[in-house]
Amino acid sequence: MSKLPIFCMILLLNNLYEARCDPNNLTTRIVGGYDCSVRLFSFMLSIRETQSMKHFCGGTLITRSFVLTAAHCTQLYEFHPSMVTAVSGTSEFNPEGLQKRTARTIFIHKHYNRTDFANDIAVMHLVEPFIINNMIMTIKLPRAPIQQDLVQVCPEMNVIGWGHRGQWSPDAKISYTYNPVLQCVKIPLMTRTECEEKTTGTLHHSFVCAMGAIGKDICQGDDGGPLFCGDTQYGIVSNGFGCGVNERPGYYTRVDRFLAFIAVATNIPDEPAKKKTSQGVVFFWSTKFIVVFSLFMELI
Repeated sequence: MSKLPIFCMILLLNNLYEARCDPNNLTTRIVGGYDCSVRLFSFMLSIRETQSMKHFCGGTLITRSFVLTAAHCTQLYEFHPSMVTAVSGTSEFNPEGLQKRTARTIFIHKHYNRTDFANDIAVMHLVEPFIINNMIMTIKLPRAPIQQDLVQVCPEMNVIGWGHRGQWSPDAKISYTYNPVLQCVKIPLMTRTECEEKTTGTLHHSFVCAMGAIGKDICQGDDGGPLFCGDTQYGIVSNGFGCGVNERPGYYTRVDRFLAFIAVATNIPDEPAKKKTSQGVVFFWSTKFIVVFSLFMELI
């Protein structure tokens, strides 16, 4: 694994979530949205630094014990998962439904590229499963890879999060403040051709683009959150250029491209390793090791 940039180490040590480890000034970016309730989107989670409980990313509950988020949200904590906590029921000031779960393991896609954010996806395995009730439920994922542009599946999708609410250009400084009320916005999707016309170079196959009217976008703090239509999540907030900037699309990781990765990562039982004996020799069997090895060997 390559060494972390010095700036990223400072970010980790000082909890400077106002800044981003972003060498290309590509920043993840809800702007121009409206207040909405976590009761309506009970799969939505706030990803926080365990010690300070500062929000820095979003995530979604895909099973009782696993959270889907962006790789760039968790890259600093891959080998220190206990430093990350997933929190549910955080949209209103009423603490009803509030649950906290610390990460046990973080699986980052092995082909994640820190430079261009390709394959920007991660799965968090929690120490304890969430208790499913009317305030916390799971979200569905596509059943199989989708061959056509997602715009043909759902031309306008929802994005939610607790990120920065104002427009922002990378040329200016941003002062991010956590918003306790969940924000929602609908954003039209773009075809691959339309997005490539506004992108330098070829669009990586792991991305889908969305671009709303000026002033409607995602922003700092929304990273890792869902792009969804109905009860199904099709994307993960990944990156973009500023927030609500004219003619600048937002980039989302296509979930359907990584169903095999997700299936392998979530194939871990919650119970600890089991002890087995055979002919007087003691063996320790760990499904977690098997799954980690499978993730290492998997090619997508």
